[in-house]
Amino acid sequence: MALGAVRSTSRSFWAWVEHHHIDALGVLGITLWLTFDVMGWAMEYAEFHADKGASLAAIIGAVLTPWALIQGAMFKFYLDLRGKSNGTPPEVKP
Repeated sequence: MALGAVRSTSRSFWAWVEHHHIDALGVLGITLWLTFDVMGWAMEYAEFHADKGASLAAIIGAVLTPWALIQGAMFKFYLDLRGKSNGTPPEVKP
């Protein structure tokens, strides 16, 4: 009896998680959090090292360029998670 209740609750919980795309929202939340963190670092670095001139822009560009690529990949991963059908074929609209 207890095992049946656990199975039922577990299935309904994971169905809720899949229906609401909690995994996709987690990826989006982590991406936004890391973006704020990286941009905050860039602004603080520019503020405290303003005397470096052109090398300042090179250093910040060397950090932000790969981050932009990673951010794009994470956003694509988010869109792929949002678009997954969880085993059911997508509906075709006429």
